[in-house]
Amino acid sequence: MSTKAPKDPLRGAPAEVVDAYKRLNDKQKAFALALPSADSQKHAARLAGYSEKTAQALAFRMVQNPDVRIVVDYLTTGQAAAEVVVAKDSVERTIEEVCRVALADPRTLFDDDGNLLPIKDWPDDIARAVSSIESFEEYQGRGEDRQAVGMVRKVKFHGKLDAVDKLAKIKGFYRPEQHEHTHRVAGMAGVLADIDGAGTGPGPSS
Repeated sequence: MSTKAPKDPLRGAPAEVVDAYKRLNDKQKAFALALPSADSQKHAARLAGYSEKTAQALAFRMVQNPDVRIVVDYLTTGQAAAEVVVAKDSVERTIEEVCRVALADPRTLFDDDGNLLPIKDWPDDIARAVSSIESFEEYQGRGEDRQAVGMVRKVKFHGKLDAVDKLAKIKGFYRPEQHEHTHRVAGMAGVLADIDGAGTGPGPSS
């Protein structure tokens, strides 16, 4: 079966849909285009060029691909898969906020004379890394002679080490070392070829 996708199947689609489609390999594109009108996920996989033996399993794998879902949802409803786009945006925002904490430089809160800047003048990045502010007024004298002579502010930041640890987990730096094992199994060449074309990530176009 041919897996060559139409030249412009998403004319007029939103940019996020077009970008998602471009990240897919040829078989993934063919699967995404076939699924809305196919009898089943397996049928769509067969139309995309997968073998009868692997179509069911690989169809299930492909529908988990966020880019496939964006394209299919658009073709089905005429709208982008908002929940997927929002989810990606949420991850990016989370990483951005964690980076602010991990890279926070307290020196930017002070002027050249070492005085704490007014809160309204704090740089946005450092302000968003602050977890709490406590203010204490200092007084001198007693009774009617008691006067305020200053203000002490206690600025507490979110934990830098915790932020670095969280960022490392998000980025997958703590994943166990991957070891590749190659096995020679007769008669599996076709199955492996199918799997290579159905990964959840983007693949090369042929």
